[in-house]
Amino acid sequence: MASYATFTLLVLAGFLASAFSSSSPARIEDYPSTVQLETGIGRVWLQTCVGSVLTSRHVLTAAHCLIGTALTPRISRVRAGTSERGRGGDVWEVNSVIRHPDYSLKAFEGNVGIVRLQTALWFGAAIQQARITASGVTFPANVPVTLAGWGRTSQEDLWADRDLHSTQLYTVDHSLCVEKYGDLKVPIAVTENMICAATLGTTGANFGVRDGGSPVFYDGILVGFVSFGSPLSATEYPLVATAVSPYSDWIVENAV
Repeated sequence: MASYATFTLLVLAGFLASAFSSSSPARIEDYPSTVQLETGIGRVWLQTCVGSVLTSRHVLTAAHCLIGTALTPRISRVRAGTSERGRGGDVWEVNSVIRHPDYSLKAFEGNVGIVRLQTALWFGAAIQQARITASGVTFPANVPVTLAGWGRTSQEDLWADRDLHSTQLYTVDHSLCVEKYGDLKVPIAVTENMICAATLGTTGANFGVRDGGSPVFYDGILVGFVSFGSPLSATEYPLVATAVSPYSDWIVENAV
């Protein structure tokens, strides 16, 4: 079992307002724990999800990113140290993957996965470990958080962006989020193990296929990562992230 000294675990005692722009290009040096998960299709490698560096050999992502062909290490790899999607930085081959035992294809509970690399990452200005929250941390509504990744950069966009972007979001009242997704024709359960977020002045935030696993930060600390979002690009539905805090013990135990 890994000790808590392996990671930087922080309990957030207060919430301070931030003034980041709603969506803007970002440098990988500003989010050096953010990496791309790529899957090989023939001779082409496609960025399919996003992950966060836990240790030199472990990357945290959503469990739904680790199903199907992504479960095959020989056609899976991680690209780190670059702001461009599918270009630059260096790539590391995948050794194995593990999904949280609570995860199933029928729901998003336990949507947590860890990628184990064959060789160690090289830490530097563009590749660093993420700081993650400790167990027991919860978020009230209207807390400013930052989403980083290569997915959609605005509500109107249909395609993922080539460059890394960061987006300012605010946490949404949990009961409102539960109600929104519960009213769908095919309801989606939003549990206490999830964080809902939206752009300022709305109740929603668009979700792109490449956004899965994208990190959600509070004050530079990894507090969640994208699990699912608005159906059919409907902007009144919050983005839903798996909260790190409920799974921090499991993450530490399995990143060895």
